[in-house]
Formats: sequence, structure tokens, C-alpha cells
Amino acid sequence: MFVLATGTFTDPSKLGPYLDQEIAQIHANRDKGLIVSQYLRADGKGVFVVWQVGSIDEARKRAGLTFSKKGLMTVEFTELNPF
Repeated sequence: MFVLATGTFTDPSKLGPYLDQEIAQIHANRDKGLIVSQYLRADGKGVFVVWQVGSIDEARKRAGLTFSKKGLMTVEFTELNPF
């Protein structure tokens, strides 16, 4: 199943100290085949990440990366279906 995680930064000015850790976690999950693609919003206010996981609950669990744990990003999840 594919799940779209839509992340919105709560305070972009505080991301700096955690940026390298967040990027490393994204790349590690991508290397495991769990992240299909990731995008930074053109306006800089957030991200879109497409997860390939067994359930939306698994996406929620795996998406608990540094930014969201530090309260610097809220994340909404949407299950995607092919058409």
C-alpha cells in the first residue's frame, strides 16, 4: 500500500540543528524501500513523502522522525489507491 505523508513545518526557523538527522533518517528509509519518493514544498512550508508500507498505521509509526518528535512538524496521512 502507498501512503502520502503531508508534513507541515510548525517553526521552520528551528529546523537547522536537526536537519542532518532528519535527512539521514529519510535516506535510510528510502534505502530500505519504505519511502518511494519525497518532495519539499516549493513554498518551503513542508514536505510530501510517499511511503510503501503494509498499513497506514505502519506509516504513522515509521514517520515519527526527528522533526515530528521535536514538535517542529505536523503530519497528516492519506492512503493512496491506484486508478
